[in-house]
Amino acid sequence: LRERAEIRLPESRWLPVRVLEAGSGKPVVGATVSATQTRHRSSVVRTDEEGRCLVVPLLAGPLSLSVAHPDYT
Repeated sequence: LRERAEIRLPESRWLPVRVLEAGSGKPVVGATVSATQTRHRSSVVRTDEEGRCLVVPLLAGPLSLSVAHPDYT
């Protein structure tokens, strides 16, 4: 599933992320969240037991965000 969204961040540029199952709304634990920006700057983190993580630090400009977990396709 691919979706596009525009996100405007405050000056701190820390991006809080929460990954939830589409049907049940339950948190997805251990999902890999990858953020890539131009100039090959990237950040990779995993979600916690609440499906949350924090992607840091981010620069101003376009960002590609992807989420992966072996139990979900």
